[in-house]
Amino acid sequence: MKANLLKIIIFLILIFLIGLNLVYSKNTPDQLTQNKTQFFKLDGSSNFIGRLNLWYFFASKNDWDNAAKFESDLNQIEVFKLNNQPAKLNQRVTELKSKTNKDAQDYLNLAKTQSLLGFNQEAIESIKQAHQLDPIRPDLDQLFYSVTK
Repeated sequence: MKANLLKIIIFLILIFLIGLNLVYSKNTPDQLTQNKTQFFKLDGSSNFIGRLNLWYFFASKNDWDNAAKFESDLNQIEVFKLNNQPAKLNQRVTELKSKTNKDAQDYLNLAKTQSLLGFNQEAIESIKQAHQLDPIRPDLDQLFYSVTK
C-alpha cells in the first residue's frame, strides 16, 4: 500500500514538473525555438528571416554542419564563411602568405585574418611589414603605433 502511494506521489510530482516546463518554455522560448517558429511560418518573408536566423545561430556557434542545412536560398553565406569559418580563414592566410610581391594592403588583409584566427603575434608582424611598405598611409600608421606601444 505504501509503495503504491509513493509511486502515485512521484508520478504527480513528475506531471507537475513536466507541466511547469511546458508553461515556462511557452512563455519564454529560447533563441533556437524562436528561430524555428519563425522558420516554419507560412509567409515567405518570415520563413526567409527564420532560415537566415537559424543559419546564423548555428554558424555563430561554429556548428557549420547544421548551418549548411539552411544555406539554400540565402545570399551572403559565402561572404560570412570567408570571414568567419576557420577552414576558410586558414586557406586565405595560406594564399596571402604564398603571394609574391605583397603590397601594404595584402599585409593588412593578412593581419586581419591572422587576428580572426587568434594569431595575434603574427598579425602584429604583418602590420609592421605593411607599415614598412607604406609608412605614410594614415590608417596603417595609426594601427602600427597602436599595436607597437
